[in-house]
Amino acid sequence: MKTIVTQQRIELETAPHTINGCSTFLRTAASSARFLLACVFLLSGISKLYAPASASTFVATILPITADAGRIIVIPLSLLEVAGGCLLLFKRWVTVVTFISSFFFLSAFGVGLLFLGEDRPCGCFGDLFLSQTDEWFLIKSLALLFLSLFVLRINARQSITDIPNKP
Repeated sequence: MKTIVTQQRIELETAPHTINGCSTFLRTAASSARFLLACVFLLSGISKLYAPASASTFVATILPITADAGRIIVIPLSLLEVAGGCLLLFKRWVTVVTFISSFFFLSAFGVGLLFLGEDRPCGCFGDLFLSQTDEWFLIKSLALLFLSLFVLRINARQSITDIPNKP
């Protein structure tokens, strides 16, 4: 009886539709989500670098600083967004980037709750695309948070199973 269980376990572990304990569907979905997050980060970061005025103004409404001082905060954060998007796009440090982005999207959701009903331009994509702190802002923040957590979960599972067993 024990050999049958062992044989079934071996058959399940080496099934062709799973790689490292993760189904190919989940791996494909995680890769698609990673690509989507990378595109969002790249588009957001580049557009804020190109036209940072509305993002600087929004930072100035959150923090007790001027819009010019807000630009000093927005530019480095935009560069980090572009770097994070490139890392996700080229599948480097995915766990670190998605972990940090999860906190970012959670804080964006909190800021959206703070300004709910005021419909202020958030400057998430610079001055190129209109984005406000309305209900859609909350939905987008939650959707991106769940995507980020999904990629983090699948990537962490793959990272753990990729570690070789030492005798």
